[in-house]
Amino acid sequence: MVYNSFSQPVAPFWLTFGISSAITGGNANIHDNFIDDQVQKACGSGCWIGYGIEAWGNGTVVTNNTIQGHWVNGVSIGPSTNLQVFKNTICGPEMSEHGFVLNQDNTKWAGESITDNTTSTSLQCPK
Repeated sequence: MVYNSFSQPVAPFWLTFGISSAITGGNANIHDNFIDDQVQKACGSGCWIGYGIEAWGNGTVVTNNTIQGHWVNGVSIGPSTNLQVFKNTICGPEMSEHGFVLNQDNTKWAGESITDNTTSTSLQCPK
């Protein structure tokens, strides 16, 4: 999944994703995407907007993406081995509460590497 742009969901609600790559296979590359949600949640109290990128899979690489806006977190990592998340720019006010990069179920996966990402609580990432 490369060179995609996702922005301004019409009615953002719980479990909206910019990109979901929840695969049991491996070696997926998610890079150079622009994922933006400048629209606040439309689902009322107690709900949240999902993830900019949901990434699972053995050997998956998430790099050089810009993820910004009202997501609950930038990159959500599911069951994986040797997954790498690096050199992404991740910005958003809600993400600071839940984490810019989040391991689902607080599990650290074997060989996981999360390095060299730029994060900010600003609604938009600097150009």
